[in-house]
Amino acid sequence: MFESHVYLEIRILLDMPEKAFCPCPVLPLRTASSCPVCAGAKKADSEAKPRLNPLAASKASELAGILSLKNPQSLVWEGFVNPPELPAEYSISGLSLLLGSQGSLEIGIKGARKRIGIEELRIEEYSGRLIRSAGKTRMDYSRAGSPCLRLKTAPDFEFGQEAEAFLFDLRGILQYLGIIENNFDAAARCNAYVCLCEYAKPPENYVKLRNLNSINFVRKAINAEINRQEEIQAAGGRVPPESRLWNEAESRTDRFKERLEDSHSRYQRAPYPSFSVDPALATRAQALPEDLPSRQRERLTRDFGIPFQDALALSEDSERIQLFDQSVKAGVEPQMAARWIATELTRLLKREGKRLGASPISPSRFATILSLLSAKEIHIRMAKRLLETVLLEDKDPETILVERDWKQITDPAALNALIQEVLAEREGAINRIKTGESAPYEYIIGLVLERSRGQADPARVREILRTKLGCPFVHVLAMGGAIVSSTDSSGLIQPLADKKVRELAAEAAGDIVIKVERVPLDAQASEEISPADWAVLAAMIAHKVTAEGARGVVVAHGTDTLAYTAALCYWLFAESPVPIVLTASSATPEASDEARSNLSQAAQLAASAKGGVYVAMGGKVLSALNLKFERIGPDGFRNWNMDSPRFRGTAFTSGIWDADQDILRSIFEDAIRKICVLRVYPGMRSEIMRAAIDSGTRYLILELFDSGTANLRGTSFSLRDAFSYARRRGVTVFCTSQQEGIVDFRRYSSSHGLARAGALPMGGLSTESVYTRLLAASLEAESHEDLMELMEALSN
Repeated sequence: MFESHVYLEIRILLDMPEKAFCPCPVLPLRTASSCPVCAGAKKADSEAKPRLNPLAASKASELAGILSLKNPQSLVWEGFVNPPELPAEYSISGLSLLLGSQGSLEIGIKGARKRIGIEELRIEEYSGRLIRSAGKTRMDYSRAGSPCLRLKTAPDFEFGQEAEAFLFDLRGILQYLGIIENNFDAAARCNAYVCLCEYAKPPENYVKLRNLNSINFVRKAINAEINRQEEIQAAGGRVPPESRLWNEAESRTDRFKERLEDSHSRYQRAPYPSFSVDPALATRAQALPEDLPSRQRERLTRDFGIPFQDALALSEDSERIQLFDQSVKAGVEPQMAARWIATELTRLLKREGKRLGASPISPSRFATILSLLSAKEIHIRMAKRLLETVLLEDKDPETILVERDWKQITDPAALNALIQEVLAEREGAINRIKTGESAPYEYIIGLVLERSRGQADPARVREILRTKLGCPFVHVLAMGGAIVSSTDSSGLIQPLADKKVRELAAEAAGDIVIKVERVPLDAQASEEISPADWAVLAAMIAHKVTAEGARGVVVAHGTDTLAYTAALCYWLFAESPVPIVLTASSATPEASDEARSNLSQAAQLAASAKGGVYVAMGGKVLSALNLKFERIGPDGFRNWNMDSPRFRGTAFTSGIWDADQDILRSIFEDAIRKICVLRVYPGMRSEIMRAAIDSGTRYLILELFDSGTANLRGTSFSLRDAFSYARRRGVTVFCTSQQEGIVDFRRYSSSHGLARAGALPMGGLSTESVYTRLLAASLEAESHEDLMELMEALSN
């Protein structure tokens, strides 16, 4: 077995007018310098004596304090053993000054905390960078000679995601201290040193990945290099120490040049006298400030339940955090404020090349727009247009609404007048609707919206129209199971005829006007459900709500896989404007009254509840998320890990409402081919897990004994080894529990290392909810990275 060792060297360019060790100005282009310091004088005479840039020293000292770096007793001038060679018109002294050592930074990774050692922090001079374009590599010296910080970590990273998390947190600290502005990738360059060696053996022959110019590239390059080294060593080869470059187009590292072993020293003492540490530099904060981005991110997720990716986007910029806090204080719902800042507002600012603090988007204006949206005085398209217009024209939202006459029509009298005008002209369509047709319904709504120039509230138009036409349909979709089946004379359960299903549903619904339709499936029993069946159901639900104006939707389902279908419906339709209610029965209608009772409860709920996704069973209303089938009988279902049921939330994609059934099926089938679900059991043979990993699986959902304490003791490899193997094979492991409870690897010493080995604990989510979350995420994600962001948003 192998284990990986990775450390980073990060050069952070300081935007300062003077050089690091002499008062010479930093210029875009340089001529041969007469300054003996920046010309690289080699003897200690008074004329060549360097001096430390006080502004650079101050910034470096603040960073050293936050990283808990130890102060040196004295500052010793050092120079590079092999200084970089620059063209004649550029000059640097080749000096380096150690300002701190032996510090650390704690990061959060996959639900766990990990402390990364910081070996040293230095002030140096920037010597240029490698850039790659059109398949060619060249040096860029345009900033050569500028002051820069060089930070070196300990080899504590095991894979690229850990390095990525470290750099996110470091970026936040640098922005907080004012060392860099928002563009970390422009100000910082990383070299990653990667070594894969046999387990418990000391690392040697590090491969240097040079000039990684984005956080994303750091993660990708490290993981690709670990995989490359494993393939070489597994085949009996040796990995030589060399420098390599990241090839983004081919997703691989390419050889750049050979490099010497790491045993030699990079620095040698320069011929200048050492000097005492300035007391002002020695006095520095040793605690992480509360307003650091990482602390803010934790606050957003902990106190407001903000999804991780939105919290990350907000915490990158202190101005976004301030806008969020002030908007919430003004009464805006926290998740709504976070989502609009992280998505729509950030997109507009980026498009216009503006910084939030220098834009016309003030907290009061932003809060006003979202308050108008929440009060349904404007709809979402109006809100987006209004935000854009405020940004471009620097006007108050209320002023724009008056000038453009954009305010949404919500007055019942005005809407009634519009609707009556349209109905008077469309008598034929009205008659078709009253006889049970639903196609003309959406047509009439479209005419009303067109006549109002898009200003009528679509939801209220639909509500008024339903009342006027007396057709508040609840659509019952018969998907299968005992609830819409019967037992024949031989004891076999057979599907009810369509007519019998309609009679049963109508009897159960009572006074509620319903329409019944069978979901066209190949499966008879619910355990035979396939991705194609889910695609058909999702497309039908979306069509009933949008095109047919359903008042609510009832899905009559089997019991065995109801937990899966319910969770998938939640991830897809958690923002549904009308209630979607799933129900089932453990007995056929002739065997007991359970089927009629549950159908009646579901129909009543679909006709009266607010939008969202529900499960109606045995007189209880349950959440579709974390639903568990525990026993056969009217009380066989309950919710895990919930203080109160969740019926609404954030759906994965708004595109579900007009998604094509065939496209849904194709995406679901492709996703399922990459997923495998395994359950750990006592004595489980490790080759079973290895076979699953090697079978083409991309995502492995593993049900553990609660919190991951099972270690497959006595087999050829432990869970940690299995997870490390999965990571090297490009397989992501999501961990759930076989019991009700939260999966947290930090609780037991035997499982503490599992997160470091690459497993992602899914907290309190059940296996069914994680499995269907992967399917739903596949509809929105354009890449593996996108999908992982969607999955990790809930696990962090």
